[in-house]
Amino acid sequence: MEEELKLSTPLELQTERHWKKYRPKAYQELVKNGTLIVTIKKVCQEAMDEVLELETKTGMNRIDAEGEVYPRTVFLPPEKQPR
Repeated sequence: MEEELKLSTPLELQTERHWKKYRPKAYQELVKNGTLIVTIKKVCQEAMDEVLELETKTGMNRIDAEGEVYPRTVFLPPEKQPR
């Protein structure tokens, strides 16, 4: 199933690049488990839904809503490097 899915939205593609660069352990684990694409799609859809909810329920503009949602959902902080 995973091989049939493709990342298609700009957010999905940006998320993959971000995770590969800043969260390589988690990225490799998802690749190894065969769940990378489906996980990215799920996380991105949930983030977009939350952005839309902030826009509609609070009147927040899209850029501000994305700035609030994306750093804690799709663009997570870098993994800690071992010392």
